[in-house]
Amino acid sequence: TIKATADYMLSGKKPVDVISRLNGEVIDFKSDVPTPWADIIEKMMELERTKRMQSVPEVREQIEKMEHAK
Repeated sequence: TIKATADYMLSGKKPVDVISRLNGEVIDFKSDVPTPWADIIEKMMELERTKRMQSVPEVREQIEKMEHAK
């Protein structure tokens, strides 16, 4: 998925599987990944479906908000 690909690109590691995440393991982003980007990826990979971003337009909106906040 695009979420897993983005996670891999930003962490440099294989994405954490669902079972590990349910057991409390967190995504460990590279130190040079800006916090707003990490927040977007975490929200894309949210375990609870209702809290997860639901569409590409929603992701785009979050990226645009982040860019305007600079």
